[in-house]
Amino acid sequence: MFGALGHPLYDAAPISVRTNLASMRTFLCSCGNNLYFGNSSCLLCGSTVGFEPTSREMIRLNPDGEFRLCRNGVDYAACNWLVRDGQEYCPSCSLNRTVPDLSLEENLVAWRKIEAAKRRVLFTLLELGFDLISKKDNPEAGLAFDILRPTPTQNVLTGHENGVITLNLDEANDAERERRREVLGEADRTLAGHLRHESAHYYWDRFFAGRLDDDQCLRAYRELFGDERADYQAALQRHYANGPRPDWAADCITAYASSHPWEDWAETWTHYLHITDAMETASVFGLHDVTTPAAHFPEETIELPCGLSLRRMEAARFLAVIENWTQISPALNELAESLGHSTLYPYALSAPVVRKLNFIHFMVQTRSERRSDIFHAVPTQKVTAGSPTPGPVATGTSQEPAGHRAEASFAA
Repeated sequence: MFGALGHPLYDAAPISVRTNLASMRTFLCSCGNNLYFGNSSCLLCGSTVGFEPTSREMIRLNPDGEFRLCRNGVDYAACNWLVRDGQEYCPSCSLNRTVPDLSLEENLVAWRKIEAAKRRVLFTLLELGFDLISKKDNPEAGLAFDILRPTPTQNVLTGHENGVITLNLDEANDAERERRREVLGEADRTLAGHLRHESAHYYWDRFFAGRLDDDQCLRAYRELFGDERADYQAALQRHYANGPRPDWAADCITAYASSHPWEDWAETWTHYLHITDAMETASVFGLHDVTTPAAHFPEETIELPCGLSLRRMEAARFLAVIENWTQISPALNELAESLGHSTLYPYALSAPVVRKLNFIHFMVQTRSERRSDIFHAVPTQKVTAGSPTPGPVATGTSQEPAGHRAEASFAA
C-alpha cells in the first residue's frame, strides 16, 4: 500500500467509507456530508464524530454506545481519536510521556498542533502494519514522546534516544520553525517531517539493532547508506561546521542525509512516509491521473543488494508508485505556487535515492510478513528521564533524555 483526521462522550453508527483504499482519508457522515481525518463534528448535521483507530473508521458518537472520545479530546480538545469504555487515552495519546504545562494557553495551542501532526504520522505507521507499543507497556521496545518547552536554563533538542522521541514545543510556532529552516538551509521544515524523521531512528533500532555484522539485511543497509559505526557526533560536527559534501544530491534526498548513515536512513524513511501518505491521499481525491511526464528509472533501481529480493510484482508496483509521484509532486508544487504558497515538495529523486526507498519498502514489507524474524530488540541502554505515564504530564521540569541523535541546538 501507499497511504485526510474536536467533543462530548457518545458511540457508534459506522460512517460509510468513501473509498476502498486502506488510507480511508475521506468518509461520509450518515447525513451524506464529507468527513475528513481531522474532523470532530459534522459541519452539516452537527453530529459529534471521531476516528476509531482499530477499524480505521469515523464513528458518529451516541450517548449509550461503546466508544467515547479520548480523554485529551474531552479535557483539552486536543484529540479526535476514540477509545472504548474503560480506556482513557487513545493509542496516540498513550505514547505521551511528558507534555508541557497545559495551564498556559500558549503551550496548549502549540501542543494541539503537535498532537494533530503526530496522529497523522502514527496513522500511516498503523496502515503500514506497525503496532504502536507504549514504553509504559514495554520499556525495552516501546515508544514514548516527550514534548517539552525550553526554559532559560534548559534547552530542548528535538531527537530520539532509546525509544523516546523528544520534540521542542517551539517547533509548533510557524515563525520560529521558519527561522530555524532558514538558519539550517533546509528545503522545508514541518512538524510531520520532524516526527517521521525521529520515528526513523526508532525503527532503525527495531530493524537492525542486535544483528551480527554478516547479517544480510544489515550488510544491505551498509552498502546503500554507509556504515553506521562511523563516529556520529564527529560527523554532525563536521556537517554543521563545513556544510554537506558538494555532491550530496547525487545519492541523498537532502543535504542533511549526507551527514551520517543514520541520518541518511532517517531522511529517506521520512520521504518514504511522505510519499506513502501523499500518494494514497492523491488517489482518494482522484489526483493520480496527471499528464505531467513521469521520471523513468531503470529496472536495476529496484534490485536489492546482498541477495535480498522483493516479489517481482511488488517491486514493479513500488517503482510505478515512485514514478507516479514524480508526476504528481510537480503538479502539487504548481498548485501551491498558484495560490501564493511555497513549493510543497522541493525535492528530486535520483536513482540511488529510489534504490534506498525500495530497500526501506522491502524492510517494511518483510517485517509485516515475517515479524518475529525481522523485528529486533532495541539496545539495552536505559532512558534516564522521568517515569512513564499513560497520558499527559503537565510539567516543564522533567529532564530531557540525552539524545545522541539530535539536530543543532537553538537557544530558547
